[in-house]
Amino acid sequence: MATILNTTQQYSAADVVTHTNLNNIIGGITFVSGSDGATDDVSLEVNSGGSLQVKDEGITPAKLSDGGPRWNSNGQFFIDGVDTNGDGDKTAGIEINANLTGGDGYAFIDFHSKSTTNSDYDARIFQNSNGTFVLENKTDGEPIRLQTTNSSGTTQTGLELKGSGVSTLPNTTNADINSEGIKAITTKEYVDGDSDFTTENSQSAGYQVFPSGLKMAWGLCSPIAKVEFPTGVNFTVPPTITTSPNEVNAYTNRWSGHVGNVTTTDFEYTGYYGLVGGPRYIAIGH
Repeated sequence: MATILNTTQQYSAADVVTHTNLNNIIGGITFVSGSDGATDDVSLEVNSGGSLQVKDEGITPAKLSDGGPRWNSNGQFFIDGVDTNGDGDKTAGIEINANLTGGDGYAFIDFHSKSTTNSDYDARIFQNSNGTFVLENKTDGEPIRLQTTNSSGTTQTGLELKGSGVSTLPNTTNADINSEGIKAITTKEYVDGDSDFTTENSQSAGYQVFPSGLKMAWGLCSPIAKVEFPTGVNFTVPPTITTSPNEVNAYTNRWSGHVGNVTTTDFEYTGYYGLVGGPRYIAIGH
């Protein structure tokens, strides 16, 4: 049996019980420390004065009420739901400023991830007294993203607000943005647009990749040789090619030629060369 109390008055068989020594028993009692004494020495302990006190880190989630919060040593905090209807579904929630009965309030949740940037907070979710609800990122130059995970486990970004204040949708997205049911903007799956232009024989040459995936390249044909498409156009299948003798400087200087084998990177051109440069080509594909 555990010894619960320490007393300064110990009686022997021949001792006389008086009111004085009985009072001393009561006044001098202290609790016995340790798991064999008055406490479990886990959640409750005896302090240096002999009184009971809650032990440091002695309150665990199991000591709280059903549905109360819990936590772990990794710094994670949990609020478990409660089955209030007996149907297996559980309800849990957090309410901030729930005691407002008059006047307005300011409610917020702060996030800290950078030790050298903002001492108050790096990001905040808040609603001000005007009712405006805000997601704020105070980390310089960093964006706010809305992300989801598809059925394959791939994270996809929807709307992104960059640190510069520009709102963007990703290059590959499907979105229907409806403004008050009146106007809608629908985007389909696109690729990045790209282009590069130069001049050959005082005429334009280069390529253009359109957001829809359509690709065009144009330039000078070399006679009886392979003509390489500009670096960057990157046709995925051999394109359709047409040629034009638009550098003829007289009716007697014409070309008679044709396009030979076509690949995604070049084509063969065979024909007669004129006095000024050569014919021009344009290639269209994807």
